[in-house]
Amino acid sequence: LYEKVGENGIKCAAILRAALKEKNIPLLIDSPTNQIFPILSDEAIKKLSQNVNFEFWERVDADHSAIRFVTSWATTEEAIKALAELL
Repeated sequence: LYEKVGENGIKCAAILRAALKEKNIPLLIDSPTNQIFPILSDEAIKKLSQNVNFEFWERVDADHSAIRFVTSWATTEEAIKALAELL
């Protein structure tokens, strides 16, 4: 049951990971889980925060930070595609 419930979150995370790679957005950790940790400029994070919920994870350098996205059973591919467009 655990694997079945988690299947959608892992699938959507993989789609998001591929979209980030396509946009040359680096990852703090290349996690195989439903947690994705992109590194973005502070300016991009500020703009993204106006439309998207995410968690600040850690400072990477003077101008960049890692944030955390978490996908779940409720995440839709449409939501992932919309996020990719914002990025």
